[in-house]
Amino acid sequence: MKKQAVVIQERGLMLLIGVAVLTSGLLLFTDQVTTSHVSFPAMIHLQHVQVLLPDFVERMPVNINSATSDELITLPGIGPALAQRIIEERRENGPFGTVEDLVRVSGIGPKTVEGLVDCAVASPTDI
Repeated sequence: MKKQAVVIQERGLMLLIGVAVLTSGLLLFTDQVTTSHVSFPAMIHLQHVQVLLPDFVERMPVNINSATSDELITLPGIGPALAQRIIEERRENGPFGTVEDLVRVSGIGPKTVEGLVDCAVASPTDI
């Protein structure tokens, strides 16, 4: 598929979504909903629709010194238990100086830290 065709399809999908949202909003905010004079087309079913983010969209790195548990578990190799241990370590022993300092946390080794260097930072905070 050509790049122009993809852009046109994306714009068409966004227009369709916008019309659906606008229509549903209009129906929700009217005092009396009457559809006798409105002709609705047949139900539109979208199957196998995928929403893909462009390659140029980058996530902001997670600051391990201020991140919540929910933010920490977005990092590769960090689940709920490790996220809680990171927060406890941070509270008990102060902020991390570098991402590599995460090895202070039980269950995090050099291999896990290696996977975090591109998506986490250890910025100072006003804790």
